[in-house]
Amino acid sequence: TVEEFWGLYNNIVPPSQLPQKANYYLFKEGIIPAWEDEANKYGGKWSIQLPKDKNRANVDKMWLYTMLAAIGEMFDPTPDNAEGPLSQSLITGVIVSIRPQFYRISIWTRLAPAPTEEDRLRERIETVGRYFKMNVLGYAEGARLAGPLATEVEFLSHKDSEKKGKSAKKIVV
Repeated sequence: TVEEFWGLYNNIVPPSQLPQKANYYLFKEGIIPAWEDEANKYGGKWSIQLPKDKNRANVDKMWLYTMLAAIGEMFDPTPDNAEGPLSQSLITGVIVSIRPQFYRISIWTRLAPAPTEEDRLRERIETVGRYFKMNVLGYAEGARLAGPLATEVEFLSHKDSEKKGKSAKKIVV
């Protein structure tokens, strides 16, 4: 419920004050935040990596807005005319990770388009990324993040994540 969410949120340490290597996970009920979970194994994730020194003041707000957009199903309103696997929300959960030099905020999806696909799934995935970048994080559509450790808002399938960048195909918005 709304009351339960705020009751929990108001009584936990914000991401900017968490120790290194800590993570917060917010996933739909019954979904484990692991690639191997049935709901995640064909999916991927949108993520952004933000240098700690420049984003300590913003990461708490970005994480809150990411959670609220996920809970409110703002990332991926399910289309009325969708069928089969596309008839349900693509979003399975969201994660914030605290690392020694950066924060990473990720949105996990239940499906990921094949690199060659130019279909409704790829379009929906890109819509999620654009909403994340512009409406949640507050960056302009064409904005590029510069500087060490920063990444763009990028999508990578879980299968490609396992390859450790060798032949991974990213979608960048």
